Amino acid sequence: MSVAVRVLRGLSIGSIVAVGAVVLAAGTGSAEPNPVPDAFETTTTGDGWVLNIRKTGEIVNQVPNLAASQFSREGFVSYRAEADITGNGDAPVNGASLETGYQVGCGIDVSSGLAVGLGLSVGPSIGISATGPKADLGAQVQPNVSTTLKPGTITDVPFKTKELANGKAGVSVKNVHLKIDGCMGPVSIRSYVTFSTTSDSFDDTVAAYGPVMWL
Repeated sequence: MSVAVRVLRGLSIGSIVAVGAVVLAAGTGSAEPNPVPDAFETTTTGDGWVLNIRKTGEIVNQVPNLAASQFSREGFVSYRAEADITGNGDAPVNGASLETGYQVGCGIDVSSGLAVGLGLSVGPSIGISATGPKADLGAQVQPNVSTTLKPGTITDVPFKTKELANGKAGVSVKNVHLKIDGCMGPVSIRSYVTFSTTSDSFDDTVAAYGPVMWL
């Protein structure tokens, strides 16, 4: 990432915007929904319980962003996550929860804004929505534009946390809207499922991840 940023700093802002436009042109067309391999993980806690997690049926559907912005990506995701406890531990489990979500990576973060004309500062902020479709108004790129590039960011976006009941917990997500604003260049996403338990003796966490996908 640092190499890419150093190369871009040697370009004019017009060239940088052109590069971003080319990348976007290659990556924002309609695409078929992408099925993602299932993920499973298991571990034995320090006091003898067996924790199991599964992520199944994940689909990532990349779509052209609604705002037609050079700095936005948009998609819809679906999956099912489940967790359970088996075995015979030495101490009772006092609490357990399942958390699901996505890790989002942005190649070049431009959320600091674009300076246009006589110092007027306008620019999109990074925002991720998992609650429904929404369009954000971003900056229009003008001939006289400058921006400060900085290394990309990785953000955890939790979708849902479910407390365990009767030894198990589950979360089902269907066509949830995911958008990323304020990013120039490719945007990567990776689903995650974590299962955490606590007892008087041990606190334990196990996690499973999907492969890296692109919006």
